[in-house]
Amino acid sequence: MSYSKLFASLVHSSLWTQEDHVRLLFVTLLAIADREGFVYGSRNGLERAANIMYDPKNVDCDPWEQLMAPDPDSSDLLRNPENEGRRIEAVPGGFRILNYLYYRSLRNEDDRREQNRIAQARHREKVSKSKPSSASVNRVQPLSGQAEAEREAEGEAVPTYKREPFRKSFPSLKAKNAYINKLNQIKRDKIRQLDKATTKLAETQLTKEIEKLNWKLESL
Repeated sequence: MSYSKLFASLVHSSLWTQEDHVRLLFVTLLAIADREGFVYGSRNGLERAANIMYDPKNVDCDPWEQLMAPDPDSSDLLRNPENEGRRIEAVPGGFRILNYLYYRSLRNEDDRREQNRIAQARHREKVSKSKPSSASVNRVQPLSGQAEAEREAEGEAVPTYKREPFRKSFPSLKAKNAYINKLNQIKRDKIRQLDKATTKLAETQLTKEIEKLNWKLESL
């Protein structure tokens, strides 16, 4: 069974200013998409699943055209400028949600943090029971990205460390934009590699790399 986390940022996006049937169709596509963001079915069948009605003679009311059209107000423009704010695209047999893999990587990171939080709470409880309160406890040292990915792939909990905002100075706005475009290109390559990953270790490592790139892009 597929699962898509509904992020709170959706209600603050430009999509939320669209008509009800457009928003309802997009949320329905999110709910039934597979783990790669693909939704298979005809327009009529998916409209029935979303339980929406609109005037097909009015092009401005067509939810498919709205979701596949460029959106200059979309927050996704910085992360994926090549999509021009489009939310879905037609593929053989159905549709693909264009930014699905990005949000899936955020969801996986949230799950990992929750797993770590629970594991650390259990560890602290064990330490408090097995050692006197005056005993010193060694600090956990950060793991390398590869070692952390290996432990996650084996189901072990890995400590989560708070990141400071990414800072980098640029001699000009042109240089900054060039750097952002370079990061976006690297991220697209990592997402394509993630699509083809065949092991949990590789998927975990790529997800971490994408998350780090997102952190940099959101801080610039």
